Amino acid sequence: MCGPDPGASDLARILRNASRAGYRERIQVHGRVDDATLVRFLASADLLVHPARTEVTGTVIVEALASGLPVIASAACGYAAHVLSADAGIVLPEPFDQANLDAALDAATPERRRIWASNALAYAATADLSSGIERAANLIEAAASSLSSWDKVAGSRRGPHGLAGWALTQPRETQV
Repeated sequence: MCGPDPGASDLARILRNASRAGYRERIQVHGRVDDATLVRFLASADLLVHPARTEVTGTVIVEALASGLPVIASAACGYAAHVLSADAGIVLPEPFDQANLDAALDAATPERRRIWASNALAYAATADLSSGIERAANLIEAAASSLSSWDKVAGSRRGPHGLAGWALTQPRETQV
């Protein structure tokens, strides 16, 4: 495992569960690694299994695809859509169900993983896997620059959550 802080409580729970299941000795925890080490790990892996319950992007997914590594990920991962577009693995439906993960692992036969790996590399050669955050920042900046001012709503009424209401004045159309 790369990335998690070796002292993180979630990691400790995962390792306790692995011990109870009898395979803790098969897990190595490396914590944060540099890019060269991550590339070596991805190249030596058979499959990325990333069944996150909450994950805004899941950058490791696009890193895996770019490395030709097949992926099993949850639909909670923002970049899981790339797995589907590439036909490079399986995206587990939400909410998470262990039976779905078990079935996906069973489906990840060596032959299927070879096909997924080939698909991942082909997809990575043509898809834009790296500019999503930059595009989002550009959209936000364009929208923000089109706003002229924020004025408080008359009467300074507070909503049900105690927040003052705000209204946009002098809106402008923005083409992004």
